[in-house]
Amino acid sequence: MSSQNQEPQFIYDAYISSGLQFLHPFISGLYDALKSVGLHVLADRTEPKTNISDAIERCRVSIIVFTIAYAESTLFLQELVDIMECHRRKDQKVVPVFYCLDPSQVCNRSGYFGQILSLTLQGISRDENRMLSYETALRQAASILPRFLPDIWNKREVMSHIVGHVTSLMDSTKLFIAKHPVGVDSRVQDLIQLLNNQKADGVLIIAIWGMAGIGKTTIAKALYNQISHNFEVRKFVAGIQDRKGDYPIWVASKFIEKRLLLFLKDQVKTKAQNFDSTRNIWWEGIRCLKVLLILDNVRSERELEVLPVTRECFGPGSIIIFTTRTKHDRLHEIGVNHI
Repeated sequence: MSSQNQEPQFIYDAYISSGLQFLHPFISGLYDALKSVGLHVLADRTEPKTNISDAIERCRVSIIVFTIAYAESTLFLQELVDIMECHRRKDQKVVPVFYCLDPSQVCNRSGYFGQILSLTLQGISRDENRMLSYETALRQAASILPRFLPDIWNKREVMSHIVGHVTSLMDSTKLFIAKHPVGVDSRVQDLIQLLNNQKADGVLIIAIWGMAGIGKTTIAKALYNQISHNFEVRKFVAGIQDRKGDYPIWVASKFIEKRLLLFLKDQVKTKAQNFDSTRNIWWEGIRCLKVLLILDNVRSERELEVLPVTRECFGPGSIIIFTTRTKHDRLHEIGVNHI
């Protein structure tokens, strides 16, 4: 069989397995946060016609959100067994999250979690192999590091750390593109030719401009997939929106800058020495690195005005790409080389 007829090995970047309903603020928020950085995400039961076992097999990263509900259902426990089997057999990445739950209760099957689990396992007490598989999967998954421990107070901060960790695990993988519209491949090759003609020690800023629906995001993702391996830090940002539109420019600028740095910091701190949480050191670390940054769907002149993106922000050989529907005058002011 030719490679063209073979199904791709992966169809999802991340799968969220959870005993919580999708409408729970933490699950829906995590789903949206992962989608916002360009990942193709499946959350438990969000696509009713999807075969979950097959989806797990064809997913790069599984995020397991442990709750008491996980101990109440053999359905979730069997799903966990399937995930850990893919982890063992295919080296699929697993990210354990403990929502309002002590990891030791899952690992040791103790506390209230252990009590509920014991009651659940009583229903299959005659199937010792099945019981053992559940207990082993719980212990193995709960032992994976790093662990993330969100609660009702810190869930947004921890959610940001989870997204950063998942994107770092995806660092060497490709963004999902559902289907290439006609002409995308040739446009990507034109961009690559353009990049190859630039000086290696400079910082290149490019804008992909055009009306909605012509494939700007698809072109940007396809380009990212082909060239990202050449960069020390790479990030596709699906939308840094100016949510401080009624505030003065300097307030909005600080807000946007903080969001942009949050997108980048988990990769930068693994590459740059003496990294800490102050903004000056963040930018200092980025200036030392070859960065590929794609900002998708920059929608307004104001968003361009508050974005802290200039050649001076990034290291030699960096490439910054915007996609936008409007040909803003501001593009030339920040030093865009090509539109």
